[in-house]
Amino acid sequence: MQFDYQQLVKSYAPMMFRLAYSYCLNRSDAEDVVQEVFLKLLEHTPQFENDRQLRAWLMTATANRCKNLMGSGWKRKTLPLEDAFVSTKDLEESIEVQSAL
Repeated sequence: MQFDYQQLVKSYAPMMFRLAYSYCLNRSDAEDVVQEVFLKLLEHTPQFENDRQLRAWLMTATANRCKNLMGSGWKRKTLPLEDAFVSTKDLEESIEVQSAL
């Protein structure tokens, strides 16, 4: 079975992205997962008898990559960029609490 990779991306990427986002809850990580799965498909080019097998492989590979990413030590020790910054309101409240003590 020969692949038209542009058509594969158009057909399967939205579905793969939704699955990856449901695991990662982060747009950037979900996009990375989808790209990595397509790269894996390009590198290894497994043989499929029909489109159902291809779809099943893509979805399974996406889920597995998400599980690996979410279980990695690096991911557990990092914070999303939004959480890394303290808002000015939180900072003002912190200063008030410290001065009261």
